[in-house]
Amino acid sequence: MAMIIKSVFAASYCVCCLALLPVPLPSHASRSAPPAAALEEVVVTARKREEQPLAVPVALTIFTREQLAAPTLDDIAGLGALTPNMDFTATAPLAGSSNAATVFIRGVGQNDFLLTTDPGVGIYLDGVYISRAIGGVLELVDIDRVEVLSGPQGTLFGKNTIGGAISVHSRVPGIEAGGHLSLISGEANRLDFNAAVEGALADNLQGRLSVLSEHRDGYVKRLLGGADLGDIDRRTLRAGLAYQPSARADIRLFIDHTHQRQEAIAQSLLAVVDSTPLKDLYNAVVAAPLGTAWDARWLTGDPFTTFQTGPSRDDLDITGLSLALDYDLDWAQLSAVSGYRRLNADYARDPDNSPLRYGHSINRDDHRQFSQELRLAGAAFERRLQWLAGAYYLREHGVNLTEGFLFSGLFQATGRPDLDFDFKVNNDQVTDSRALFSQLSWQLTDRASLTGGLRAMTEKKVFRVDNFALASGVQFVGPVKVSDRWTNTSPMLSLDYQWNDNTLVYLSASRGFKSGGYNGRQIFPGPVDQFDPESVTSLELGFKARLGYSGLVLEAALFDSNYEDMQFTVLSGDTGVLIPVINNAARARITGAELKLALQNSRGLAVQAGAGYLDGRYTELDPGVAVDRNKELVRTPRWNIYMSGRYRWGLGEYGSVQFSLDASYKSKVYHDPTNVEAIAQGGLTLVNTALGWQDAGGRLGAEVFVTNLTDKTYLLSGSTELAASGGSEGHYARPREWGLRLSYHF
Repeated sequence: MAMIIKSVFAASYCVCCLALLPVPLPSHASRSAPPAAALEEVVVTARKREEQPLAVPVALTIFTREQLAAPTLDDIAGLGALTPNMDFTATAPLAGSSNAATVFIRGVGQNDFLLTTDPGVGIYLDGVYISRAIGGVLELVDIDRVEVLSGPQGTLFGKNTIGGAISVHSRVPGIEAGGHLSLISGEANRLDFNAAVEGALADNLQGRLSVLSEHRDGYVKRLLGGADLGDIDRRTLRAGLAYQPSARADIRLFIDHTHQRQEAIAQSLLAVVDSTPLKDLYNAVVAAPLGTAWDARWLTGDPFTTFQTGPSRDDLDITGLSLALDYDLDWAQLSAVSGYRRLNADYARDPDNSPLRYGHSINRDDHRQFSQELRLAGAAFERRLQWLAGAYYLREHGVNLTEGFLFSGLFQATGRPDLDFDFKVNNDQVTDSRALFSQLSWQLTDRASLTGGLRAMTEKKVFRVDNFALASGVQFVGPVKVSDRWTNTSPMLSLDYQWNDNTLVYLSASRGFKSGGYNGRQIFPGPVDQFDPESVTSLELGFKARLGYSGLVLEAALFDSNYEDMQFTVLSGDTGVLIPVINNAARARITGAELKLALQNSRGLAVQAGAGYLDGRYTELDPGVAVDRNKELVRTPRWNIYMSGRYRWGLGEYGSVQFSLDASYKSKVYHDPTNVEAIAQGGLTLVNTALGWQDAGGRLGAEVFVTNLTDKTYLLSGSTELAASGGSEGHYARPREWGLRLSYHF
């Protein structure tokens, strides 16, 4: 491990030193280099005002438009490998959907995808909070920048988040008429097409329209027939309008739509135990008369093949709208953000990975949300005081219908209703969330500032449930309606000091909160199962510096988080069937460190490198929980290290060539609280690379690229029920693939 760290940072150091050498360039180099070669000035709005990143006393990772346009990145999940202490996958255990955002920052997140659970890390698109995991994996089409903030956020955001925030900003339409066309062809019959056009529609109105079509074949073969799993077949449309009705007002409207029709995620069977009570009974009375059994014979030994024949689909339709207004009141800036999103998802899978109906699941989600955020921001006392006050409202309604088929045939073979595990779950939840938030920054001296913030919120959930067995008709729970309300006040305090024009240090304390809820998988008789809120208290010491005139930036942070009343996913059941449920069974302490290095110079070199370290430990566990305090936290790797670099050579009248390389390392990751080794992913190094050419005018381009260059076979997620069904399954990432992108800008 130490050698890996030393190698990455030694390479970064060498690259940076080379960048500082006086390398001679041809006299026409500046003319031939495209605009991307120039020094890029980045402005962020992490604190709801435009600032340079080095002036923001927050752990912040920024991805620019050029970085996001890399052909080796498909969606925002790919940013997890290039952010300290962030783990981001596009699917979740038991989901079957390829668009189930599972995000952890500094060990805080949520591993469940159901509509009845709230994300641990907030994803915001143009200021609109995306309230559920399904539909949270955004395409990187027409995105201007992404800002990743670590730690609890609530005194500046409309909707609070306990683990961190991923703020995605669309590209605002420009005045100049222009656009681009690009085509990607590659392995697995890949064919992607992207086009965009923008320009002025009137003197004070600009518009932009972009489309994206994606196709790739699946990569897990169904040996007994059927389409391959893990394919991509998706269409995305984005439109934007920018309107300036007066010199004081600015209005922006963004609309996005995604249409997806795919097979289920690429899953395969990883392990089967010899015996469990229900497995043995199923094999004796259901499988044996068919001349077969559910056992290790269905293990293929190849993660890219499966014997499954059951349901397979991953369908998704999402429509979103964001309307933002900024108005200058002279004494303050008024901002309003209205958001609406609608989601329909239908996803199904065959987790037993056999031709038997030993375990199948079908999920249908219908979700809609409306949010309204108002903010006033201004300055006083000769701008020594910067202030912001806001109000937020969110209403969402989600319906989840789940049909599960576990040990199908047991009831028919035995006549025992208690052995009917074919069930239907009907979850209907309405959430009403309201908040007031404020933050003040007072400049104590020319170099020192004190910032304080406060958030007061109330959240109510109304939950309707009607769960029953399909064959016997046994009613598990409901039909019944329950509700609860949670209130919370969360503070933050920060002190920062500007040592000089290029160096900032800060110390901050913040508290994050996530409300409680209801378990959406209750298939055992009893009252409605509920879980309580969770909270995180975080302390952070940070440092940011620009070193000399070289364009070299160094950032570091130390943090200590106390995670209380964790919404902890455990397997529960008293009839031999274990179902994942959430309770507040644990407390944990998470300490860690982050280091980032960035270099950009006028000679065409840009490098970003970083490392994250996490030490997460359970400090308390409820009696009866099948986890001991020595277990690792879910999706909390001890180390993650990355280096991303690109270098552009000017070729005079022949244009320019750019080489880019992304390398990342992540230490062992456990996908479940009990740390089952069969679904754990060991330490992993991934490499993506690209080599491209662009003409002297920056219009024509061609780029060849390879993802997963070293062809690593690795797990994205996994689930296990070794003590019940007797099996473990996993979802593997795509193998090495190459592609060619052709582009034209006009």
